[in-house]
Amino acid sequence: MDKVFRIGIDRLSLYNFKIIKMCEGIVINSSNDTFTQESTHIKDELFSLDTSMRMYKDSNEVREFRTLTFNPNKLLTGTNINNSRETELVESLNILEKILKDRGIVIDFTEAKINTIEINLNLKIDFRTFEEVFKLLFTNLKKSKATSRVTENTRLINKLEAESFFYKNNSLKIRVYDKTAEINNLEILSTPVTRVE
Repeated sequence: MDKVFRIGIDRLSLYNFKIIKMCEGIVINSSNDTFTQESTHIKDELFSLDTSMRMYKDSNEVREFRTLTFNPNKLLTGTNINNSRETELVESLNILEKILKDRGIVIDFTEAKINTIEINLNLKIDFRTFEEVFKLLFTNLKKSKATSRVTENTRLINKLEAESFFYKNNSLKIRVYDKTAEINNLEILSTPVTRVE
C-alpha cells in the first residue's frame, strides 16, 4: 500500500533514443506537396512505439521522429495502481528493453529524453464523498470539463454527474477521478482510491 499512496510516475513518453534494429511494425508511407514520410506504429498492452522518417522535397532534408510511451508499474506489476519512483523507472526500462529485444527491436536509451510525464497522487478517499469539492475546484478553472466513463461524454462541469474532472492548457493537464471504479476489482484494490494526475 506504500507504493499506492505516494506521489510518483504513472506514465511517460520518451524521445531522442536510437533504434539500432527494428523487425516489427506496420510501415505506412505517405506523401504531400512538402514531404514524403515513412511511419511505423506498434501498439502493445505494455507500450506503444511510433517512428517516422520525413524527407522534405525542397531541401532533401531528412528528419526522424520517435516516441516510446509506457507505464513503468504496468511493466513491473501488471497494473497501473502504484506510482513509480526513480529506481522502479530504471527497473521497468530494463524490462521494457528485454521485451523489445525479444520482439526484434533494439533501442539505445543512452540519450533518451522525456517528452511527457504523468505524475500521480493517490488519495485514500472516496471520490463520491468529495465530488462536490472537486466540482467547486474545477468550476473555478477556465475550460475545465467533466467526463462520464460509461458514456465517455465530455460536458461542462455545471451539468454533471461526473466520474472524472479535468483541466488542460498548453503544457499541463490535471485530472481527478475514481480509481477504485476504474479498477473495479476488490482483489486488486479493496480500499477507496481517488487519483489526482
